[in-house]
Amino acid sequence: MKIAIGVNGRPHEGGVTTYINNIADTLRSFDCDVRIVTVFGVSKYREVHESFKSKTDSMLKGHEGYTQLVYIASKIILSIRLLLEYFRSKYDLIFANDISVVNTVYRWTKVLHIPVALIVHYPINRDLISQKKIESGSLTHRYFLEEEKRGYKRADKIIALTHYLEQCIKNHQPDHAPIKIIRTPMDANKFIRNESQHNIRNRLGFGQEDFVVIFCGRLINRKGPEFPILALSHMEKNKRQEINLIYLGDGPDRKKLEHLAASSGVGEHVFFKGIIDHQSISDYYAASNVVMVTSVEHEGLGDNSPLVVFEAMASKVPLIVFKSGGVAELIEHNYSGLVIEERNVAALAIALIELKENRKLGRALAKNAFYRLQTVHSSQVIGRQILEYFTDLI
Repeated sequence: MKIAIGVNGRPHEGGVTTYINNIADTLRSFDCDVRIVTVFGVSKYREVHESFKSKTDSMLKGHEGYTQLVYIASKIILSIRLLLEYFRSKYDLIFANDISVVNTVYRWTKVLHIPVALIVHYPINRDLISQKKIESGSLTHRYFLEEEKRGYKRADKIIALTHYLEQCIKNHQPDHAPIKIIRTPMDANKFIRNESQHNIRNRLGFGQEDFVVIFCGRLINRKGPEFPILALSHMEKNKRQEINLIYLGDGPDRKKLEHLAASSGVGEHVFFKGIIDHQSISDYYAASNVVMVTSVEHEGLGDNSPLVVFEAMASKVPLIVFKSGGVAELIEHNYSGLVIEERNVAALAIALIELKENRKLGRALAKNAFYRLQTVHSSQVIGRQILEYFTDLI
């Protein structure tokens, strides 16, 4: 099967980029010919253009007109690239990773009888509001609402990563294409480390008695990055001894978080590493004792299926997560992780202390989460589900 993965890149898509590359590798393992088509061209893997991302993000924030203009222009460019690629490679199907892909190719794919399947990562209008790129109730907001409705209806089939997102689609467009839940794929082999945890910790500057807690993600409201700091400040001083809270990632809230850590009296426990490469992320996971995912609902949008959850599972590190958005579907409380009510700082602190003092529990949670990863999220399981779902489209 020849598949073109269509992507209308937006400046916040670090996690989505990893998903696209993972899904491309998954489909190739089933002997599919997969090309990733973006506004930048055609490639085997999608890359994040950091300079473009940073400049565009700055330009669009607070400027609805620019947001809509860039969106429309990128749709036109992408439509041309996908059409040219079709005449070159005669692909069988477009796997759209964005509502705009469905809408921009709709007319000519119907003429050429090319099916279009859509994977939905976030409702686009809520996502743009959350990033302060459009305002709720504005004319631009109405444009994106209609764009979203058209896309959900025009796609031949839709994949949602969680039931949470499936319900978002149904609420927004009752007359939608068929929807199937197919989870995020993850290759656990990418996080297998031959080096011992002892050596990795030494290399990263951690003591063997340190209790290393990881927060990995963009430092924005929806990710709830302040809650690990608040949990530390909620603990008695002797309870947070030896805890190192490591932030992997960057974003507009970094300065605010640095101030919060200092003003809360826990600055000596909190370290911001910024954006780091995949190899270094793997090292930090291997060195850690806990990964925290404290995403919250913001501007009507919760986190859907954050990649950090699956990376922690693959790294065999226990998880503490908030019961928010689609995240709670991924973790079973007291079996594959600890699930805390959203924004409950006291409960978050208690859960962190529990895993610090009961390492046996942490190992059991991590083992069960890894088993779920292998049985539910493995590349072979997900690849088979996707291809079976696509079969009757060809």
